[in-house]
Amino acid sequence: MIGRRRFLEVLAALGVSQTLPTCATDRKVSFDSYPFTLGVASGYPSLGSVVLWTRLTGGLDPLAVRVRWELATDESMKSIISSGETIAEPAWAHSVHVEVPGLEPDRWYWYRFTAGDAHSPIGRTRTAPAAAAPTQRLRFAFASCQQYEQGFFGAYRHIVADQPDLVAFLGDYIYESSWGNDLVRSHDAPEPYSLADYRARHALYRSDPDLQAAHAACPWIVTWDDHEVDKRLRRRPARGRHGARSVPRAARRRVPRVLRAHAAAAAHAARRAEHAHLRSSRLGTARELLPAR
Repeated sequence: MIGRRRFLEVLAALGVSQTLPTCATDRKVSFDSYPFTLGVASGYPSLGSVVLWTRLTGGLDPLAVRVRWELATDESMKSIISSGETIAEPAWAHSVHVEVPGLEPDRWYWYRFTAGDAHSPIGRTRTAPAAAAPTQRLRFAFASCQQYEQGFFGAYRHIVADQPDLVAFLGDYIYESSWGNDLVRSHDAPEPYSLADYRARHALYRSDPDLQAAHAACPWIVTWDDHEVDKRLRRRPARGRHGARSVPRAARRRVPRVLRAHAAAAAHAARRAEHAHLRSSRLGTARELLPAR
């Protein structure tokens, strides 16, 4: 377990405010606009558990917000079998990450979130089958390398129509770079370097309706590649004026793992806040790079 002092040192090094909420507000929450514009998602199914995700948007105050989650055995959400409350904290861009235990293996579930008077879209997820259990069908899709400016994400419509049990995303969920003249849409921002930059880039990609529909249709498992951070990151020399290449040596000695991999930490933090369905037990090196709930 990482201590509070080191946690604050990491946030300070990454340019994140050290003013963390101590509790969620009990006042009635109101939003300037619909807060679930980034949709819902689930992932990393096990025999008896699945991870649920969403992120609140819409002119939020810098306060923690209570979010209720519900999981049901029917699409109409009438047969709710598990529910609870969690906290969407500004330090994590008001993202929500719930690991729901006690589920049956190899079956579909439906879920949703509520914040204030707003309800999220209903998502569908599925637990994994037992290793030795007979399974009539296991249908999954692979996806990777989705560059927002180079094309629309219409392929996800076909994936959803095929009714997969799982989507495995193999990396380059976002692209940090732009190229070409015949763009179908724009990043509308320069190359990301900071934690806020990466979070904004992930949120832009997650605004795509076809990508949102694919996330809501079934659980995903996700890995990353170089464009989540920087093209050919491992082959680039340690130079430049951003990320780990510009961190003072004294600060590197205080939290060396984080600061020597600053660009990667920013991307992983963005993935955590904007996209990830990682289980806490699966974070491993990512947890070392940035302490994430």
